[in-house]
Amino acid sequence: PPLRAWDVGTGSGAIAIAIAAGLRARGALGEVAIRMSDRSPDALALALENAVAHGVADAIEPALGDLLAGEPAPRPPYALVAANLPYIPTGDLPGLPSATRHEPAMALDGGPDGLDLVRRLMDGLPGVLAADGLALLEIGADQGPATLARSVEHTV
Repeated sequence: PPLRAWDVGTGSGAIAIAIAAGLRARGALGEVAIRMSDRSPDALALALENAVAHGVADAIEPALGDLLAGEPAPRPPYALVAANLPYIPTGDLPGLPSATRHEPAMALDGGPDGLDLVRRLMDGLPGVLAADGLALLEIGADQGPATLARSVEHTV
C-alpha cells in the first residue's frame, strides 16, 4: 500500500501541495497517500483551491478537524506527519510586523509560551505515527528543547 503522509493544520495547503507536486515530478505520486487537514473551513477551502491550481487536488485527501481528528477519520499509521501550527506566544503577537497581522489570529497564536497546539499534537502522535515514522514541525528558534522534551516523554 502507499505510504501515508499528513499535513496537519494545513492552512493554505503549502506542505501537502509541495509534497504532491514533488512526487508528481518524480513519477511517484501514486506511492504516497496525502492527507491535509485544518480546523478552519475557510483555510481548508483555500488549501483545496490551491491544490486545484497546482493540479494535485485528486492526490490529496482533505479533512476538516482539529489536529489529529477530522472527517473523514484518519487511517493510521502515517509515515510522515508535518505541521506548521501556530507557535507564536500570545504576548508576542502585538509586536509582529504588520504583514503578519493580516493572518487570522488562530493561525499565529500558540498560547502563552507558543506551544499549546504543538504539545497537543505531540501527545497525539503515538496514536497515528508509524513506529519508524517521521514528524516534522515548524517551531520557534527557542522552542526546540521544550518540543523535544515532549517527544522524549512519548518514546520512553
